[in-house]
Formats: sequence, C-alpha cells, structure tokens
Amino acid sequence: MTVAVIVLAQTLRRALRRRPMTSQVMTALLDQDIIVMRLSDDKLIRRAVDCESLETRRSDDSRTIEWRCSHHASESGRVALIPAPAGNGTELHLAMRSPKQHAKEVVRRMKMLLEAGEIATGARR
Repeated sequence: MTVAVIVLAQTLRRALRRRPMTSQVMTALLDQDIIVMRLSDDKLIRRAVDCESLETRRSDDSRTIEWRCSHHASESGRVALIPAPAGNGTELHLAMRSPKQHAKEVVRRMKMLLEAGEIATGARR
C-alpha cells in the first residue's frame, strides 16, 4: 500500500511538471468540514473534472486533494480548502494542468456540486 502511494505521488509530480498550471479561486458558502465530507467520495471530483478514472491523493487532514486522470496523464490538478475571511464559507484554491479544460470551469462545476449536488445546465425541459 505504501509503495503504491509513493509511486502515485512520483507519477503525479512528473505529470504536474510537464504542463504549466492554471489556477482559480472561488468561495463556496459551506463550512470546511462539510466540504471535506462531500469530497471524501471521489465521485464528486470525477464529475467536476469530467474524468471517469481518477487517481487521488489526500493530505492527512483532507484539506488538500491531488488528482490525476488515469486515461489522460496530462490532466492533473490539486484543490486546497482554505477558510474564507471572516468565516464566510470556504475558499477552493484549484490548480490544474489540462489541455482541454480551464480551471475556472472546473472550479465552477465543483462549487455547484458541493453546494447544490448537481451541475446547472441552463437547459429547459
């Protein structure tokens, strides 16, 4: 288990060095502990970054999560959860490398999933 985590960390670091990172910050109106709980399942991250097969690594307190898409080694990123000023929610600090997505779009989708549980599309029935 430890060897797999070390290999994943080394692979993730190599993938993160290849492309320049784009970053985005957005404030979610939720308590940090609630966000950590909702991000404990990788399904939310998979939906936000639009990758079905992710490898994730979490810090000890789950305040920082790194991921790498298994199918596309060039797609990887990191989200850090930081308390917003004056206790007004939690800031999502996202940094990622991806040839097809912008960090702003991913953090927007992640915020929608965290706060509402779904991604708003604007399509009417």
